[in-house]
Amino acid sequence: MMTRDEFTDLLDLYGADLSRWPQDRLKAALALTEKDTEARARFDSMLAMEEHMRAYTAPQSDLSALESRILSAVAALPAQQTAVVSEGGFLRWRPAFIFAPSGGLAVLAVIGFFIGMQPAIQPEKLMNAVYYQTEQILVDDSEFYDGRIF
Repeated sequence: MMTRDEFTDLLDLYGADLSRWPQDRLKAALALTEKDTEARARFDSMLAMEEHMRAYTAPQSDLSALESRILSAVAALPAQQTAVVSEGGFLRWRPAFIFAPSGGLAVLAVIGFFIGMQPAIQPEKLMNAVYYQTEQILVDDSEFYDGRIF
């Protein structure tokens, strides 16, 4: 026999469409809905909600009002002071057009120069145990067993 809590859990999980329910639980659920009025009321409310969801159509949106608000906000923006083309049609030259992109490249070049000036690790120093931490030595030793790598 199915309890009301089990029926509610199955109803929440599978909905009111009995074809989605597990076949071994279907007879017990139908017997519970015949005996228990609260379980039948829950099943009927779930069935009505699913019918409402199937018949639901989304309301049409009025995008023209949104479009007019956006276009009026764009029209209200002030003209940019950094226009490339002047009123006469000739290009107006500004120093920022040259120095702004090249300034970032210069900073990256200086950083790369200082990274490149760091001393390289010498291979003969790699074999010296002074340059290793104790934890590194313990981890490295665990990879060897009787002179073999496994």
